[in-house]
Amino acid sequence: MTFVAREMTLFFVPGDDIRPKVLAAAAKLEHGIDMSPATLKDVSDNELVKYDRFIKCLTERRRKTKRFLLRSRSLQSMLHP
Repeated sequence: MTFVAREMTLFFVPGDDIRPKVLAAAAKLEHGIDMSPATLKDVSDNELVKYDRFIKCLTERRRKTKRFLLRSRSLQSMLHP
């Protein structure tokens, strides 16, 4: 399992799918209204918020990994000049 796949299992529930929410929102609209992506913007915005936490976690992991690599390279250069 890749790092990203493992992290996604920690953040998202299996079956976490936006389709039922979009269909429910669309069913509430009156017939004959032109549909556009903007019509369901609230639903998509609310669903995308879940990814903010995931992205922040990945960004923090990336920062820590870079710091670790720099430290290990520095230590290696001191031990093996």
